[in-house]
Amino acid sequence: MTIDTRIFGEIEVEEDKVITFEEGIIGFPDCKRFTLIYDEDKGDRRSICWMQSLDEPVFALPVLDPLLVKEDYNPMV
Repeated sequence: MTIDTRIFGEIEVEEDKVITFEEGIIGFPDCKRFTLIYDEDKGDRRSICWMQSLDEPVFALPVLDPLLVKEDYNPMV
């Protein structure tokens, strides 16, 4: 699918790259489908990525692997 985003312009997203939150995410219940965007030229997803909403093209959140900040990160859920 192709979406036109505010930050990244028009992007192509493969169906297998869609992340679905059935209940939405906290504070954004209508945003249920996302994809991760990162710098493919660097080939490293272990830096800051963007979680881009496919339901609301103007909405994207920066995300980071917590292990980069705290190597022993292991939350109790």
